[in-house]
Amino acid sequence: VKSDIEAAGKAYDAVCSSVDHHCYEVPGFHADYIKSKGLGLDGVLQMTFQLAHYKLYGISASTYESANQSAYKHGRTETIRSCTLDSHAMCKVFNDASSSNSDKQAALKKAVKTHGANTKNALMGKGWDRHMFALKYEALQEGLDLP
Repeated sequence: VKSDIEAAGKAYDAVCSSVDHHCYEVPGFHADYIKSKGLGLDGVLQMTFQLAHYKLYGISASTYESANQSAYKHGRTETIRSCTLDSHAMCKVFNDASSSNSDKQAALKKAVKTHGANTKNALMGKGWDRHMFALKYEALQEGLDLP
């Protein structure tokens, strides 16, 4: 076991040393600025993840974000899906050289608004991931075929 732990530590160190990252500060682009534009911080961050993945791989990425439902006894979580038709449309607009800044702003605003609505629904117990999981679980318990 000790040798396995040491090997895992070495593998971890190798991965950490291979990571290349940079932090860039964009003057004037901060939380207050984003809020002043009527955008949610989390939504903007999630859309940057979507856009980065789209720019790298040319496709949208299914993304999981946890919503804490503390109103339930003992709490539980629901899934917020950042990848939506609006986030995909935003990525396409941002990657179209003929898109104007106003086109990009409108697409971002719409995608962030959709993300905010999905977040609100998840926090209020109106998400669908956990419901679908429960249906799948029950079907498997009953030996039913899954679609």
